[in-house]
Amino acid sequence: MDPASVFALFQASLSPDHATRQHAEEGLKAASAHDGLLAVLMKIMASADLNEDIRKSAAVFFKNRVKYGWDVEESDSAKHPPIGQHDRQFIRDHIVQAIIELPPGISGILSAALQNILEHDFEKWTTFLPEVFAKLQSNDFSTMHGSLVCLHSLMKAFRYKGDQQKVVVDPVVNQFFSVLQPLGLKLVVAETPDAASMLRLIVKVVQKNLALDDILKLDPEARERHQWWKVKKWAFRALHLLLLRCQKKGRGKVEYEVFSSNFLEHFAPNILGAVLGEMEKCIQGVWAARHVRQQMSIFVADNCSRTDYDNVRSVKFLSTWALLKPHAQVLIQQFVFPQLCFSPEDEERWSSDPVEYVQREIDDFGEEDKVNPGAAAQYLLHKIVSQRFNQTIAGVLQFAHGILMAYKTNPNDPTNVRHKHGAIKMVATLSSLLLDKKSPVANQMEQFFVDHVFPEFRSPHSFLRAQAFEMLGHFDDLQFGKESQEIIFHGVLGAIQDPELPVRVYAAQTIPLIVEYESISEALKPHVASIMKLLLELTREIDMDNLTSGMELLALNYPDELAPFAVDLSRQMVESFMAIMSEIASLGDDDIEKKFNPLQAAAGILKTIATLIESIEKLPAALVEMESFLLPVVHFIVQGEVAELYEEIFQIPATFIYLCKAVSPGVWQLWPAIYKLAKETDYFQVEEMFATFDGFIEYGKDVVMQNPELLNQFIDVVRMVLEPSSRVEDDDAAYGCYLAETLLFHLGPYVQQ
Repeated sequence: MDPASVFALFQASLSPDHATRQHAEEGLKAASAHDGLLAVLMKIMASADLNEDIRKSAAVFFKNRVKYGWDVEESDSAKHPPIGQHDRQFIRDHIVQAIIELPPGISGILSAALQNILEHDFEKWTTFLPEVFAKLQSNDFSTMHGSLVCLHSLMKAFRYKGDQQKVVVDPVVNQFFSVLQPLGLKLVVAETPDAASMLRLIVKVVQKNLALDDILKLDPEARERHQWWKVKKWAFRALHLLLLRCQKKGRGKVEYEVFSSNFLEHFAPNILGAVLGEMEKCIQGVWAARHVRQQMSIFVADNCSRTDYDNVRSVKFLSTWALLKPHAQVLIQQFVFPQLCFSPEDEERWSSDPVEYVQREIDDFGEEDKVNPGAAAQYLLHKIVSQRFNQTIAGVLQFAHGILMAYKTNPNDPTNVRHKHGAIKMVATLSSLLLDKKSPVANQMEQFFVDHVFPEFRSPHSFLRAQAFEMLGHFDDLQFGKESQEIIFHGVLGAIQDPELPVRVYAAQTIPLIVEYESISEALKPHVASIMKLLLELTREIDMDNLTSGMELLALNYPDELAPFAVDLSRQMVESFMAIMSEIASLGDDDIEKKFNPLQAAAGILKTIATLIESIEKLPAALVEMESFLLPVVHFIVQGEVAELYEEIFQIPATFIYLCKAVSPGVWQLWPAIYKLAKETDYFQVEEMFATFDGFIEYGKDVVMQNPELLNQFIDVVRMVLEPSSRVEDDDAAYGCYLAETLLFHLGPYVQQ
């Protein structure tokens, strides 16, 4: 296949124009059947002079094609034709060297494809191990590092293969350990970032081998999937659901009240006793599945809560608290606290997939398919302390203080480091209670930050750096003094350039906080443009709406400082926006939950763009330039009927209209698609589109006067809004009246004709 034509298809697939992009996607789908496409994709990935977004898109396409087309027996030939022999051989001949030579963002994607290939073809691929072994003995860092990445992919490929892993892995260990051990000894004393990176891979390869030694005994993932643990999980869920229903007294149904009261008074305490017994086993070191630990925390937390349905303390609450009270501090210190400490599993997730680490930390553990026992343990801690604040807070704070003092005494002890993470997380969990006016420590919290949080801004431990900035979000109501504000300001400026993604994310989330600091608002001005660019780069790595809300806030507060950069920033935002929309398009129609975060991030980008447009109000040439690349984005969303973004996308043409006090020819080109959307959509979102309609009428009246068809279309819009219909909300009639008033005021004589 011709590389230039394939490159053109990928380039077009990122276009904001719907027709262009759809044509390109159909072209790529058709090209998938050609034996030779994957070889071309590898050449595109290797072309350093090409656009990086396109190279990454090619890598993702390559990985997905391998995932669904390499295994001939399992692949759906109708949707995913099997990969041809020419491509298979080309990949075997070149993928190892590609992983060595390509930048990390692309080689990481290729390593995932390599893992898939090895799962199915390792025994046939007789040249793989000799090639990796030879390259591992090179003196070139990139070659050795890439070889370790390939070896790590092999270990991951056979991590859960049962008896097959022994046949594959044992010979690999025998062959490679004689090279890995002396190499590791050299790297330990090298003290360079490159050496540390290679040493980490060696340790991960060895760890994977140890994990493979006995899956049933050593591998938690295999145990998590065991049927008995699934039975326990659903048993706890059923009990929890029953508890919640009884707490609501049968939802007001008299026939259920007797049963509910009886259950809460006599059965719930006995069930709670059994759950506490299971927790005691965990404290003693007996392994329990993550789902089960999570459900136990939730059940106990909701058992120790006062009901919200009666204005008196319920018998249920008093009886269960009496049972729980003797165990409260033990639960907090020995069941909750260990789950809040930074664990080896957290470290593995941080290093292998930092995006997943961050998203897991912010996920709602209450959703049925979310597993986050640490977050559930925080929920339990907050419930116990909030319900019995006076009886529990002193013990909790004393325990946390002891942990923090141990760290201060010996900050190099790995256990103390992880324990500090747990102690700080305990304090973060209780932030709202500690800042309450009744709290005995409310006026001491700033000093707490000075002593225990601010020093970690420069911690050698990346997870403590991230947590220090996360703490600022938990205590956003704390009124810091000027000296503390200065420390935070400089800490954030440094951390948003941190090499570790989670640190950058948590630092970026504090932007709304430092913007509010009046004492440093002037000092922030010279840094606004660079901060905005760093935030934009971050949104390309992870979809989070609070990152884009920080960008929007900067645009609102510093329009003059950003005006010179508004056009370039908006162009970059459009690229990021289209990349996010491409990601959303790749998800299935049923993946509503997976689309939520990307859609929120996309909405935030559009809001920021609209704010940037306002910053160049007095620069007409810049407005024209921004129109040229923003209006196709508007057309893309309108034509694609992405209803979740209507509020933000219609703000863009409305902003252009009101700033220019005219409807430009480019904006007029949007009207047919907008009118078609209003007329044919199942749900007419009048409120979101109102400002744009109003602007067309007020500032486009000269064009409408000359075009009776246009006038009839605007009259039709007003009629659609005012006439009763399932497509329009009743409250939207007010907008119809406003539009009718605007139409009559500016075009009254023509309407009457």
